[in-house]
Amino acid sequence: MAKPNWETLVEQLHDPDPKVRRKACRRLAATRDPEVLPFIRNLYLQEEDERVREEAYQALAAFKALEAGEESRRLPISEDMLLRLRTGLVILLGVTLVLNILIFAIGQISSGEDEPEATVESTRLLAWDTLRDQMGERFGQVQEDAAALRMEIEQHNTTGQVACTASYHRPQPVEMSPVETETYSLLALLNAKLGAAILALQQPQSGWDRICTSQTASLTDGLIALQQLDQLDVELAALDAQLAQAAPPPPTRTPTPTITPEMSATPDLSMTEAQVPAMTEAAGDAPTSVLTPTLVPTATDTPQPTLPFPALDYTAILRDLSARFVVLGDLQNGYGNGMIDNWQKAQQGVAVTSCPLSDWPVKFTLTEAQAAELNREDAADPLLEATIRLVSEGLALANDARAIYEAACAGGTLADTAAEGIPLAEEARASLLEAQQNVETIRRR
Repeated sequence: MAKPNWETLVEQLHDPDPKVRRKACRRLAATRDPEVLPFIRNLYLQEEDERVREEAYQALAAFKALEAGEESRRLPISEDMLLRLRTGLVILLGVTLVLNILIFAIGQISSGEDEPEATVESTRLLAWDTLRDQMGERFGQVQEDAAALRMEIEQHNTTGQVACTASYHRPQPVEMSPVETETYSLLALLNAKLGAAILALQQPQSGWDRICTSQTASLTDGLIALQQLDQLDVELAALDAQLAQAAPPPPTRTPTPTITPEMSATPDLSMTEAQVPAMTEAAGDAPTSVLTPTLVPTATDTPQPTLPFPALDYTAILRDLSARFVVLGDLQNGYGNGMIDNWQKAQQGVAVTSCPLSDWPVKFTLTEAQAAELNREDAADPLLEATIRLVSEGLALANDARAIYEAACAGGTLADTAAEGIPLAEEARASLLEAQQNVETIRRR
């Protein structure tokens, strides 16, 4: 696939339509070009739509199989087979279309027109406490599902019997509108972490579902699932503390103009119209000067001129910035094998074997022409400047943490370096997450 099409697909990963994002991910994976990996991994880490996340997960798994020299999960299809499949699909589509028309017509007669699927209004803004309570409820469901799954797996490991009697909530992250996401940035971040925890739970849950279907399992399957649940417990404990400490943002204060009357003398409002001119003439002022106060705005009320945005290729800049967010996955991820994850495992006495990390993008820098345009006196974009600074700071901190991590992981001393490495990695992650939110804000404006 030509690189122009490759870059177009990267742009489509940010399309509002999940179907477009899912198709773009599939087509990027089909290129088998390792350069698309950062964008697919970034999609997997931040995507909210479950089907798109699954597509990204399958793409990453296919790339991993290729790197290991294994057969790709997506089997190659010959041109003849592809032609036969397309022909069959066209026939099947025609039959399905006719059946759907008949079913729709019968449904219209029997029950009237269907109601459209309810979606969250883009301008909806629920109260902080309401969204916080919803997240707390979903978080509790994740804890209950994890505990029930652990009980069934441990029972199998002890007795060898597969008993699938527990019922599961299988929750999803809270659906937030764009306005809520922008207004409550902390809740949006915690909701993303909740989604990562839900995804982490789905790995052992899916494995156990297959075991329940086949009614056969090995002890190794159970041990792997328990190890995944152990890591999930660590993530849930951290998220529980963050949810408990989350506080709503301070209310926005609107400046109040100062009312300054022109005269110190205040007329008695009980006086008659004839008395008012008499008092004001005695004071030597016009009658209207007494009755009409003057509004003197404060300094904060004075509207500040807004400079236009610089003439930059924002699409290219945002794409290059987004490529740096692949570092987030190596810092901490839903697989439980990021640097922070492994340091935490080592602190708990869990053996860590996944030391190698992928190559990271180099530091982001503007070209001379871009820097000159951004620094023009008659144009400004403070949010873009702050985002570039956050990305640079985050990458620098992440590289410092990586240097400590790789040496310690190779030498088996992760537990000894956790106290030094985890704060660096967490600070780097916070900077990059804030930059990631800024990129989405710039992209939407």
